[in-house]
Amino acid sequence: MAAEDSTISPEASNPRTSGDAEKADHEVHRSLKNTEVLRQSWSRKDLIVAFTGYVYRGWLQSNLANIRLELGYDHIHHLVLKKHSALTTANVVGTIIGLVTYPIMAKFSNVFGRAEGLTASILFLVLSQIMYAACQNIGTYLAGGIFESIGDTGYVIMQQVFIADTTSLLDRGLWSSLPESIASIPTLYLGSIVGDSVLKHSTWRWGYGMWALILPFCAAPLITTLFVLQRRARKNGYRREKSWAAGDQSQSFVKRLANVLWVDLDILGALLLTIGLGLALIPLSLTGSKNSDRWDQGSYIAMLIIGVFVVGVFLVWDAKFAEVPFMPFRMIKERTVVAACILSMLDFFHYSCFTVFFPSYLQVAGGFAPGHSTRIDNSLRVSFQIASVLVGLLMKYTKRSQIYVFFGVPLVVLGQGLQIYFVNMHGESANEASFVTAKVLVGIGRAFYQTAAQVSIQAIVAKEDVPVVTGVVSGAIWNNLLPKKLAKYLPENAKDKAMAIYKSIVIAQKFEKGTPVRAGIDKAYRETQQLLAIAATAALTPMLLVMFALKTIDLSKEGGVNTSENKSTDNETEIDKGGVREHTKINQYHLFPTDLIPNSPRPLLHYKNVLTKKPNASHCDPAEVWDMFSQNEWRVEWIFRYGPTQLSHYHSKAHECMVVLSGTATIRFGVADTSKNLEENTHGSAWEKGGVEVEAEAGDCFIIPAGVAHKTYNTKPDAEFKLLTPGSGHGIDAEDPKKALSGIELSGFTMMGAYNGGDWDFVVSGGDFEKVWSVPKPKYDPVFGDSDQGLSRTWRGSGNTQSRL
Repeated sequence: MAAEDSTISPEASNPRTSGDAEKADHEVHRSLKNTEVLRQSWSRKDLIVAFTGYVYRGWLQSNLANIRLELGYDHIHHLVLKKHSALTTANVVGTIIGLVTYPIMAKFSNVFGRAEGLTASILFLVLSQIMYAACQNIGTYLAGGIFESIGDTGYVIMQQVFIADTTSLLDRGLWSSLPESIASIPTLYLGSIVGDSVLKHSTWRWGYGMWALILPFCAAPLITTLFVLQRRARKNGYRREKSWAAGDQSQSFVKRLANVLWVDLDILGALLLTIGLGLALIPLSLTGSKNSDRWDQGSYIAMLIIGVFVVGVFLVWDAKFAEVPFMPFRMIKERTVVAACILSMLDFFHYSCFTVFFPSYLQVAGGFAPGHSTRIDNSLRVSFQIASVLVGLLMKYTKRSQIYVFFGVPLVVLGQGLQIYFVNMHGESANEASFVTAKVLVGIGRAFYQTAAQVSIQAIVAKEDVPVVTGVVSGAIWNNLLPKKLAKYLPENAKDKAMAIYKSIVIAQKFEKGTPVRAGIDKAYRETQQLLAIAATAALTPMLLVMFALKTIDLSKEGGVNTSENKSTDNETEIDKGGVREHTKINQYHLFPTDLIPNSPRPLLHYKNVLTKKPNASHCDPAEVWDMFSQNEWRVEWIFRYGPTQLSHYHSKAHECMVVLSGTATIRFGVADTSKNLEENTHGSAWEKGGVEVEAEAGDCFIIPAGVAHKTYNTKPDAEFKLLTPGSGHGIDAEDPKKALSGIELSGFTMMGAYNGGDWDFVVSGGDFEKVWSVPKPKYDPVFGDSDQGLSRTWRGSGNTQSRL
C-alpha cells in the first residue's frame, strides 16, 4: 500500500526534550498509522457513498445557514431580543466557543472515532435549533448560539478529517472544495427564498424548529456509512487513541475517563482558553459610546484584567505542562505556517470587520429587501465556491500552490478597496451590479489564496481567534459611530428616536424613503459602513507583503516540500577533533509511518561532509572514526563494502549511525520494498510511495533512528558486497579493534556502522510500531558528543532513559 502520509518536513530546532513532548510525537505517528489503515479499508464504492452523503449533508447545512440569515436579522432580534446591536456580543461568544471546539473535536474524533464525532456534531446542531425555536430571552439565544457553534465547527472538522483520511495531498485542494461547492452554490439563493416563504406562510419559530427534525433524519445515512466503514477499519488494525475502554484496565472507569479528559483532550487548557477569551472580549463588546460609563464599574475592568491573566495562564500551561498540548505551539517555527496564518488572520479581520453589519446597511441605506440583500452578499460566496474548485484543479495539474496566493491576495485587496467608494458614492449607495462586482472579486481572490495556503500547510492552526477580535472591532466602530451619526443627521423632531433606530433595523426601515428622517438614517449608515470598509481594506494591505513569505511547495512530493530543501541550516559546529570538519551543516528529515515501516517521531539526520578525508586521499580514516564513536559511547560493529543494491530494511532495537568512508551511492529512506526482486525494487516501481532519496559520499554521516527504513544502491565504484572487518558484523573480532580497522584497505563504496541501544537486527517490514519508537534516546551524539548539536538538539526524550507511551 502506498504510504501517502510519508511526509517529509523539517523538524523544529531545539524542541522540548521531555518525555511528555516525545509522547505527543508518538501520538502523531500512531494517528498517521491509523490513517493508512483507514485508507486501506475504503473501497471506491465506499468513497462515492460517503462523499455523496457529505454533499447532501452539506446542502442541508448550507440551507440552514442561509435560512437563518433571513430569520435572524429581522425577527428574532427585534421581536424577542429587541436589541439588534446585541448581535456583536452573541457573535463574540459563539466564535470563542468555535475556537475552542476546533482542537477538541479533532482530538475527540481520534479518541472516539470519526462517526462518533459527526454524530455529536449533529446532536449539538439539533439542540441549537430547538433552543432558537423556543427562544424567549437573550440567555436562551446565546445558549443556542453556543450549541450551534459547537455543531458547525464539529461538522467542518469531521469533513476536513474525512478528506485528509481519504485523499492525497495533490488532490486535497480539489476535494476540499468540491463537496462544499456542489452543496452550497444552489442553497445560497434557495435559502433566502425559503426563508422569505417561511416568514410569509408560517413563523420564524417553525423556521428554526423544523431543522431539529430534518437534520438527524437526513444525516442518518452518512453516519451509518461511517460507522460501518469504521468498524471494518478496526478489524484491519485501526486503533483509536486510549479511552476509558482501551486504557489501563487495572484502573477504574473514572480514572480512565479522567485520563482521556485531562491528557488526551487537555480539558483544563480548553477551559482556561474559553474563560480567558470570554472574560477579556465580552466586556469590550458590551461597551460603546452609549455605554462608555460602564468602564466606571469595577466589574468590567476586573473581567478584562482577569481574562488577560487567564489567557496567560493558558499559554504557560499548554507550553510547559500539558502532556498533549491543546494548541500546537511548535508549528509557529514553520515560516509557511506562520505566513499562512497571518494571511488568514488579516483576511478574516477584514471580512468580519466589514461583513457583520453589511446586510443591515444594504437593507437600510441600500433599500433592498432582506432576501435581496442576502443574495447580493452571497455573490461573494458563489464566486468563492466556483473559484475554489478551479484552483483545486489548477493545483492538481501544476503541482504548485504559491502562485495562486500571489494571484488571489491582490484581488481581495482590489475588491474590498472598491467597496470604500461603493458604500458611499457621492452621497448615495452604489447599484446592485457594483456591489456584486466587488464581492465577486473578493470571492475569487479568497478562493485562490485560501485554498492554496491551506494545502500548503495542511495543519489547521487555529485562525478562528481572529474573528473574535474583529467582531469586537466592528462592534466598537458601529456602536460608537452609528449613534453619533444618527444624532447628527436626524431632523430635530426625530433626534429622540436615534437610540431606537440604532437598536433595530426594523424600526429604521419603517421611515419612508425620501423623508428627511430616512435621509438622515441612510447617511449615517453609509458613513459608518464606509469607515468599516476603510478599516477592512487597511487590514488587507499587509497581505501584499506577507504572501511572499510562503515557501515554494511541490505538491507532487507527499510532504509538499522538496526534500532537497528540507534542511536545518542553523546547526553548525566548530568542533575540530577526530577528523570532524570545523563547520558542518545538518540536514534533517522527518519520516512518517507507512503501511509497512514504523519510521520514527525523531528525525533522520544527515551530517554532510562532516568528516575530513586523509591527506591526498578520497577516503576517511576508519581508525579516527572508531575513536570518535567510542568516545561518544556508540558501538562500532562493522565496515561493509556495498554491492550494487540491497533490500530495504530497518532496525527495531537500536539506533544506527552510518559513516561513508569511501565512494558514492544513493540511499533511499522511509519506505519498504514491495517485491524481493532487487531489479524491480531498485530500478522499477516495487516500493512504497513516499520516502526520501539522498546522495551519499565519503565524509557523510547518517544518524538513523530505530524504525527508519533504508536501502543503499547505485554504488560507485562498482564492487562486490563484502564484510571488511573481522567477525560476523556484530562487533569487531580483534584484540585491538582500532589497529584492525587501520589496516583495512578501502575500495568501492564502504560504510562503517555503529549502534546505540540493543543489538541490530534486519527487519524488512513489521508491526508493533510503538515498541520500535520506544528505543531510548542516546546519551551522546556519535559525532558531536554532549554538545548542543545534532541529535542532542533535535531528538526528543532523555538520554539513556526508556520512553513511556
